[in-house]
Amino acid sequence: MDKTKIIFTKDKLTGFAGLKPFMQYLDKNLKIFSLFESKVSFYKRKRDFTKTDYFKSIFILFTVGYEKLAHIFLLFNDHFILRLIGVTKLPYPENIVRCFLDKFNFKHAYELSRVQHVLVASMHPKLFRLKTVTIDCDSTPKDTHGHQEGTGKHYKNHNGYHPILAFIYETKEFLHGFLRPGNTYTGNGIERFIRECIARLPFSICTITFRADSGFFNDALMSLLESMGHFYLIAAKLYPTLVQRIIEIPSHAYQQFDQQWQITTIHFSLDKWDKTRKFVVLRKLKKYSNQIALIGDANQYEYQVYCTNLNDLTTKELVLFYRERGTCENYIKEAKNDTRFKFFTVQKFWSNEALFQIAMLLYNTSIWFRAELISKKVAKERLYTFRLKFIAIPGRLTTTGGEWFLHLNKDYRYRDLFEKFELALS
Repeated sequence: MDKTKIIFTKDKLTGFAGLKPFMQYLDKNLKIFSLFESKVSFYKRKRDFTKTDYFKSIFILFTVGYEKLAHIFLLFNDHFILRLIGVTKLPYPENIVRCFLDKFNFKHAYELSRVQHVLVASMHPKLFRLKTVTIDCDSTPKDTHGHQEGTGKHYKNHNGYHPILAFIYETKEFLHGFLRPGNTYTGNGIERFIRECIARLPFSICTITFRADSGFFNDALMSLLESMGHFYLIAAKLYPTLVQRIIEIPSHAYQQFDQQWQITTIHFSLDKWDKTRKFVVLRKLKKYSNQIALIGDANQYEYQVYCTNLNDLTTKELVLFYRERGTCENYIKEAKNDTRFKFFTVQKFWSNEALFQIAMLLYNTSIWFRAELISKKVAKERLYTFRLKFIAIPGRLTTTGGEWFLHLNKDYRYRDLFEKFELALS
């Protein structure tokens, strides 16, 4: 057994020295705190804390990976974080809720999402300069425990919320999203949501392809994208009329896609549609499948069907392009789990919406920080990895002659990068 003794020292120690360059970047390069102050309009009387002090406190909780507002107690005696925020003490959890989160209503939550809008519009063209993007849209359940406002039973039969999210596939950036009651259908309000997504993209982007699962298989949405000159690739719902048309496809029309799947293309108009659309049809024998056979399909095939207006890709390329959508599901897991938003829940709906928007700000700002100061390849790494490498760094705060110093381990693995941060942000 190691006989090392524990000594409690008066030194001002911190486990999160990496917050210094990150918070400097947020303040100097992104101006996120002044944006928050100007965009979010609710009045907060000063007393002990400003509304920006509360915002910074929650942002740091998400950044260091804590899972409850109550975990702010763990930072109460961290002199480095106090100095970083610019306060002499941190707010109690109940005060964060009562004096800050409970102030949010629909207007203020929308204003907070506008901070994201402004930053995406400025940072995307600066760092990525894309002319063509793919918007991946999906929804995800967020479980709650208790009787919070606006919850309902989502498709996994648990009580909670059912937020909708959109990401830019090529850069991993979160584009737009908001909370919804748990019992909200996936595609509800999707046309308005997509309009908002497109409005949030920088003007430099000319071509947009929307990619989604069958929850977004909606004639109004596809008509909207067609009218705006954009593209889509959406998994189709197997409605009875579509199923019957697929069953009628002769076997010779199919080509081999891989060892299991065969592939073909048809053009078809569902009931109440004003036009015919292109469908990519995949089928395989259901020898190892538990899926119920389609009525009238004697060979018992399993089908996957996609609807699209993309004509520049071959049939096989369309399927491979759709399968890349699985990356979006990883983005959602990271946005929920690595930001720790998955665990944060308070009583009021708009308070939870504010927490969601702050978590998504962390998600995006960590991407921009890495893309601008390290590399675009590192920007694709998980937020969890970013936290381990560049945030959870032990340090010691000292003062000499009125000047403050943050001491780090000279053998810190990413010392060269850290020195690069300091030079870039000085």
